[in-house]
Amino acid sequence: MNTTVNELVSKLFIEEWSKEIFYDRYFVQCEPTICSYSYIDNANPLYVATMLLGLYGGLTVVLSWWCPLFIKLIRQLRIRHKRKQRIRVMPSIT
Repeated sequence: MNTTVNELVSKLFIEEWSKEIFYDRYFVQCEPTICSYSYIDNANPLYVATMLLGLYGGLTVVLSWWCPLFIKLIRQLRIRHKRKQRIRVMPSIT
């Protein structure tokens, strides 16, 4: 009652804020049947270019680490396989 118009305007005509939040009342009153969210994003050429460069850079780093290890593993497996296939023929004495 004793509040001036200038004070009301500065407070956006809100004299007192209620700090109690009742989520259950909100959902009972609103009662949504379906909740969905959609987001439309048009990729611009700059975004596509930086994404491709990032993928290329990531692939080069990962492959430069893993390819030498993978090649060493294949060589070791080949050597083991060749050793197992080697058949020793011993002359028999009769």
